[in-house]
Amino acid sequence: MFESVPTSSGPGLHRTALAFARGHALTLRVVVAILISLAFLLFASEAFFTRAASRELIQQEARSYVADARALETAQQEGSDPADALDDVLDLVDSIEDRLGIVSAELLDAGGQVVSAPRDANLGSDRGAEHPLHLGPSYDDVVTREKGRAFEFVVPIRLNGDRFQLRVEEDGAILHDRIDAVRTEALVFSVVSLLVGMGLFYALGGRMLARRHSLVVKRATRDPLTDLGNHRSFQEELARALAVATRQGEPLALALVDLDDLKSVNDRFGHRRGDEVLVEVARVLEHGRGVDRAFRIGGDEFALLLPGLDCGRARDAVARRADARADGAATPFTAGVATVSPGEPIDPTVLWEQADAALYEGKRSGGSQVVVFDDFEEPPVIVTPAKTQALRALLRERRLETVFQPIMDLHDGQLLGLEALARPWKGYGFEGPAEMFEVAEKLGRAHELDDVCRAAALARANELPDDVLLFLNVSPQSLTHGTLTGDGLQLHAVVAAGLDPAQVVLEITERSDVRLSQVIAGAIRLHRLGFRLALDDVGAGNAGLEMLRQLPVDYVKIDRSVIVAATDDTHAQAVLLAVIAYARCAQACVIAEGIETEQILSFVRNARELQTIHDAPITGGQGYLLGHPSSHIPHDIVAFDQGLAA
Repeated sequence: MFESVPTSSGPGLHRTALAFARGHALTLRVVVAILISLAFLLFASEAFFTRAASRELIQQEARSYVADARALETAQQEGSDPADALDDVLDLVDSIEDRLGIVSAELLDAGGQVVSAPRDANLGSDRGAEHPLHLGPSYDDVVTREKGRAFEFVVPIRLNGDRFQLRVEEDGAILHDRIDAVRTEALVFSVVSLLVGMGLFYALGGRMLARRHSLVVKRATRDPLTDLGNHRSFQEELARALAVATRQGEPLALALVDLDDLKSVNDRFGHRRGDEVLVEVARVLEHGRGVDRAFRIGGDEFALLLPGLDCGRARDAVARRADARADGAATPFTAGVATVSPGEPIDPTVLWEQADAALYEGKRSGGSQVVVFDDFEEPPVIVTPAKTQALRALLRERRLETVFQPIMDLHDGQLLGLEALARPWKGYGFEGPAEMFEVAEKLGRAHELDDVCRAAALARANELPDDVLLFLNVSPQSLTHGTLTGDGLQLHAVVAAGLDPAQVVLEITERSDVRLSQVIAGAIRLHRLGFRLALDDVGAGNAGLEMLRQLPVDYVKIDRSVIVAATDDTHAQAVLLAVIAYARCAQACVIAEGIETEQILSFVRNARELQTIHDAPITGGQGYLLGHPSSHIPHDIVAFDQGLAA
């Protein structure tokens, strides 16, 4: 049923190894810690314990030769004849040399001459240069030196009041064997202690700790209900898949999936059935090629990564899953698909935004369909990291130009008001103010941008002609955020700019995703502060009539699309008449936007012909024909075009 594409086992093996590493991270860290501890114990054993034990063994040997030296002194003192006493001493030296492991034993006088025994081939030779003992001020220290595998001990003694040295050279094999035995014992003790400690750790709770850690790690990256990767896992895998696709020059598709009516399933059949539906969707999304990856990233939201698929094949792959879902249960889903062309560098955030925009279009169009971002004739604004940085810079630097577009009174052709419009500095990279505000709305910072634009417009309030209204656009997010409804609009700032609140008209658009009740409540509070209200873009959204019913608006600005269509479309004319009728009931003045041609102007001025009343239903007009936005503010209120006067 699903597309089967031969793929290498590399990605699967990689994911398996990655999952194993994540699930056994604590175990791996414990093993590494054990190995490091063992290495440290070995180093400590060698550096401290073994060396200390070696020094102790050597000192024991030295003490034994000190005891021999004292025995020589005693033998000399007990002899009755000096010559016989010296012979006894030399015999004792020979007996030392006869011991096991002794290479040589010599008695040296104070000058370093060997006097130990007649059989010694070195008798009478000078060893003073080899033995610095006799040169020092103290004659009580034992000198110990290691010569290769052998050890040499030089002990000072006194015979009949004269200074002598007992020099013993010992074969180091025996001593080294003893040192090696100590080293081995220390190593065995360290390893056994470590193993015993590990066993105690494992028996006293280490096993349970490892299991719980593995469970916590799994829950951190896996959805507990569907066992799909969660949002965190998806973000990591998306960045990795994009890097692989770019490096290998292959396409990549991302699909965002949203169930169409999970809430009704929960309400009707209970949350248990809702959970079953989520699991079913997860299995459907998983069923496909081995390289495809499915994730649950929200309550009823899923994501699907499709490596190697271009736009058309990705659409087909997701559509097959949607068909399988429709055949198996009553809750279908909507999917938005975005793709990356081979070798195209793209930020993960951009790809996500594209898929999300396609999903939103699918939901807005009724749901239960697959929408591809590349199919948009006019793609929506995508918030890239560069645009995010640009907006932050704009809010920080406040580099804006304020232009004013005239709003004409169509009855007498005079200036009714000026609408303040913001233009961002070109260095920020925005294509225009519309993109600037769309990015701000998506980032939840439209209220901040509103504040910057409003401050820039009020800074030029002293240039306005007398008795001319200042129209200011207000983002619905500002109304819900609370920055306008208290001191946020800064009533004192308006007064400080030399304006009365009644001179300021706040334009509120009906095109918004913000909750309507919050927008209306915020607008009413502003109206109570003395500001006038205008409902902007009426006819372009779906909330205009409802806002007209609840808001005390002073002006209704009909969207350009309605005005242009009404010139030759009876359905658009019906919409126009409905808006005018509502405005009349609300005692609001009607302003037509988008007057750009003589034909549109003539239609607007003669709109009375569309209804039975005789007075002109549209009071004001705005558009390029009447005046372009300009940084110049006119100081006279005569008609821009004398032909406009009735």
